[in-house]
This record gives sequence, structure tokens and C-alpha cells, in this order.
Amino acid sequence: MSDIVYYSTVIDDAVAGVSTLIPTYSGPGDVLPGAIGWWGLRAYNGVAVGKRAVNLRRDSDNATQDFSTLANGSLDTASITTFKGSANLFITKLYDQVGSNDMVQATAANQIPLVLNGIGLLPIASMNSTNLQQMASTSSVTLSQPITYAAVCRGHPGAIGFQDVLRDQPDLCGLLFNTGANPFLYDGTNTVIITLAANTWVGWVGIFNGASSVSYVNALSNSGTLNATGISNFMETGTLGATNRDLDFCEFGFWSGAFSGQASAMISNQRTYWGF
Repeated sequence: MSDIVYYSTVIDDAVAGVSTLIPTYSGPGDVLPGAIGWWGLRAYNGVAVGKRAVNLRRDSDNATQDFSTLANGSLDTASITTFKGSANLFITKLYDQVGSNDMVQATAANQIPLVLNGIGLLPIASMNSTNLQQMASTSSVTLSQPITYAAVCRGHPGAIGFQDVLRDQPDLCGLLFNTGANPFLYDGTNTVIITLAANTWVGWVGIFNGASSVSYVNALSNSGTLNATGISNFMETGTLGATNRDLDFCEFGFWSGAFSGQASAMISNQRTYWGF
């Protein structure tokens, strides 16, 4: 499947009445339509621009506010900056941009901080090992393999435990980082791991497909065998377990099917937008 590019019509001021087609924003959903769930700090696709992406809380007075994406697909950081003032920001909700299965966290102590200018001028969600931080979907999901995940994230080395980027809560199907900050597919028992330098931003496509499972990370890939377990519960990022580790993320979602042929185009779209 090739990239889908949306166009808008503009008038050429130099020649009155002559219109020109110029390319507009292209997101992950333009590369691979039909996501079952997708959450992120930019627009899912060209059609989704202008929609709500995130609800934020500022810690100065605990006020909350929704923020949407702009015509260029980016989060409205100018409005966020005005709302923020000198306070710190925390994510109370990531809106599901393909449906209604939003990710939420009502408990202030467990909310994930939002950092402006986390990648260049772009914002990131940044978990830290000081607190237990997690967000979970409002509805459970049932989906059999094959399943395709995609994410933009960065793991950090830690002495203990895994860190969850996106998985179903029983730990049976998801994207995680290990203690060395290496990304891996996990089925509750088996893994498909790629070894990276520490603190590396990645565009990541993970295919859960039994013996034909594959992990694509930036320009690397590794295949392996995972069990046939699919998704059968609520989706989450982070953890409220006994430990937590540093993890940064920008977007993630999942699709029904094994779409390995689109992995390169998806990762190119991710890396081009986020600039790594």
C-alpha cells in the first residue's frame, strides 16, 4: 500500500483565478488506514486534523483543558503554552483518534507528565521512575492475531523491570522496553528483541503473527516466534506495578492484520514528522 497524500486547493496570487494543489499533512493513518485504536500527540491522518488529541492538567491549580491538533497535524502547543504558564503539565486523557476508546488516568499522582519541546519544538509524554505512571483504555479490546502495532518512543536503561509502551493488561501482547532500553515484542513468555544504543528514539512497527512475528525498529528488523495469544483486555501504557522506569513516547496504535509491507513507509512517516 502506498502513502495516501491529502491535498488542499490554494489560489496563486501571481495569476488571479489559477489554483494550485499543494500537499498537506500526512499521518500514520494515511500510511495504514483502519487502526483499531490510535493515540498520539499529533493527528492520526489528514482527515483527523482539528480533532481533540489530549486533555491536560496543570499543577498550579489543577485546572484541566482539552487540546486539539492544527491543520499541519501538530498539537496546538501555542494554546498549551498559554494554559501552562509556569506550571507543570500532566496528561489526564489521550483521545482515541479512530474511535471512543480513550486512554485515561484520573489519579493525579499517576498521571504522565507532558514535556513541551521534548523533540526539538515538539511535545512528548515522559514517564519517570520517581512515580508509578500509567494510562489505560476506557473499554476492553478483543482481537486475534495477526496484529500490527506502531509507536514512536524512547526507552531508558533501568535496573529493574520492563517498561510498557502499549500492551493489553494481562501482559500477553505488547510493545515493551527491557532493562537495557531495548525494544521487544512480548507475548507473556517469549520475546522478539532488537538491541539499540541507550536512549534512542525509535519508529517502531511490531507484527504479532505466531511463528512469523517481526519487529521493525528504525532501519533494523528481527523476526521470531511468539505464541498465538491476541488482545483480550484493556490497553495500557506505563504501569502501576511495584516499579516504574523512564520512558518517553509520542504516539502509538494497533491494527488488525499483519501489515509488514507498510513497515518502512510507516517508520519513514514517523521519523520524518518527529525529526529523528
